[in-house]
Amino acid sequence: SPSPATTSPPPAGCAPQTLVAEAVVGARVVRGRDWSWGSQDGGAGNVGTLTELYSAGYVWVSWDSGGSNVYGIGAGGSYDLFFACLDTSGATATPAPITSPSPSPATTSPPPAGCAPQTLVAEAVVGARVVRGRDWSWGSQDGGAGNVGTLTELYSAGYVWVSWDSGGSNVYGIGAGGSYDLFFACLDTSGATATPAPITSPSPSPAT
Repeated sequence: SPSPATTSPPPAGCAPQTLVAEAVVGARVVRGRDWSWGSQDGGAGNVGTLTELYSAGYVWVSWDSGGSNVYGIGAGGSYDLFFACLDTSGATATPAPITSPSPSPATTSPPPAGCAPQTLVAEAVVGARVVRGRDWSWGSQDGGAGNVGTLTELYSAGYVWVSWDSGGSNVYGIGAGGSYDLFFACLDTSGATATPAPITSPSPSPAT
């Protein structure tokens, strides 16, 4: 089970855009400096509650707009959250919205027919067919192990957008912080998608 937090949320009047660098259970948070998760929070400026420590460097956040997910608080040098500071009345005072960088065009091509299964996606190959990879930790966002998606664009350095055949899309790591979330779904000799064997996601580590 997650360890209880031993610190308190920032007091009224804390500086906007204060990075969340430890698991402060109950703290109110917004998207932060290294946010790369699209509209999972319901949009820039929306607020959520930090509910528990997931594993070293990661926490669960439940968003007021609905839904919850795991975000970085130092893992790989990435800080996805800011504290949503309180004003003098105790109401939430959110920092200014963070503007996401515009995607850059990709200049490479998908791997050829017959490529080796479980080839890490390490560059933005727009149009490539992909599946969950070595460092996948995003549950069933892809619709389940073995499901296939299409890499649609470069989001920012080390991250790409993927649209899943099962529905939905999101941003995934292709080297950011040493994490590779995707494998190429290689083509067989007929040009059909040949997916690698399903990858088993690791169980969350207990907090210490």
